[in-house]
Amino acid sequence: MDKNIKISDFISELISIGYSALARENGQGKLKAFKEINKGLDFLKKNAVVHTDDISKSIVTLKLLVDLREDVIKSKGVKDYQIPDIYSPVEKLNTLLIKSANQSLKDDDPNLITTECEKFLNAADEIRKDSRIKGLGLLDGKIKNVIGRLRKKANIESIFLDEGLDSYQILIEAADNMLNSGSLNQIGAKSLELKHTADELSKDFAYRTRFIKYVRRFEQSFHQKIKAKTNALLKKSNGSSFFDCQEILDELVSIKKFEEYHRKKGLTIMIRQFIKKIEKTKIVPLEKALYQMKVFVLDNISNKNWQSYELNYEKKYNSREIFQDTFYESTLKAYSPYDAVSLLKKRLGELKKLDLKDRRHIVFEQDFIGMFEKLIKVFDRLSVGSKKSKI
Repeated sequence: MDKNIKISDFISELISIGYSALARENGQGKLKAFKEINKGLDFLKKNAVVHTDDISKSIVTLKLLVDLREDVIKSKGVKDYQIPDIYSPVEKLNTLLIKSANQSLKDDDPNLITTECEKFLNAADEIRKDSRIKGLGLLDGKIKNVIGRLRKKANIESIFLDEGLDSYQILIEAADNMLNSGSLNQIGAKSLELKHTADELSKDFAYRTRFIKYVRRFEQSFHQKIKAKTNALLKKSNGSSFFDCQEILDELVSIKKFEEYHRKKGLTIMIRQFIKKIEKTKIVPLEKALYQMKVFVLDNISNKNWQSYELNYEKKYNSREIFQDTFYESTLKAYSPYDAVSLLKKRLGELKKLDLKDRRHIVFEQDFIGMFEKLIKVFDRLSVGSKKSKI
């Protein structure tokens, strides 16, 4: 206990240094105070484990460091190269708090574990409210993992017990923030976490009914976000290039995996239908048509009559891309259907205007033009809703 008191006094002394520097010192004085606090954190990182009130004091210390650094930056008496790095003390605080949380997990006293857990949650809430420090990485993934284990060990209800409605509202606000700004994967994981929390609450718990209702609303919002995203992707696929459709398909497949979070059969069926629709109407027909063109070109590429036919075209139009397999394997796949139709019609017009100097070219011309017309029809069917791309 004596050691903890000394640690608490030491952190309080660091805070006092920071406040005094902010109140009295100039740029160089504040820079010196920043360095002294940073050295103090380095000492704590190597030698100490903070507890209870010291956790919130650590957050106050960080806020002071941010304030000191901002004043140092504004000061004319400090060179640019002297401006301190805020991430070094953040890393030290992270290490310190992880040590503290891990040490708490070793304790057998559930009341102490509960207190430690609530202190961490309060610290996290302080960081979340402060726009200057919430993006610095304090209370990062490693600490959040330890907090989760603390909460599980202390009994999930301890989140609410001491602070009642205030703690409940903090938890809901954090979930709302995730719902508004998180990725679908993060929101899904949060939904699963909230459901687990609701399951752990006893039937006579004061906020149980209210919390369960919130969890249901959260789940419904998650479902709506999935529906909105899948509908947007399906709409985006209209008029998209082959490559873009493949990316959309990959994204839908990844969204389908979120069924582990929602277990909603109807939602999974809808996504599966969207995947099949894009494959059947966009990917497969185009891939088949382009493959046939590529095979046609490759089958004739070593034919001398084809080569002279190609040379005849190149001399007139200074291009030979339509005689190369890469044009069908990759070039056209990057075009929107609208752009592909425009390009293919232009090339088709050139083929039809080409003066055939050798009768043996007639067979190639007829077959080639026929293949071109079929390919244009495939792209034309896909061009509904298509817009001209920047390619």
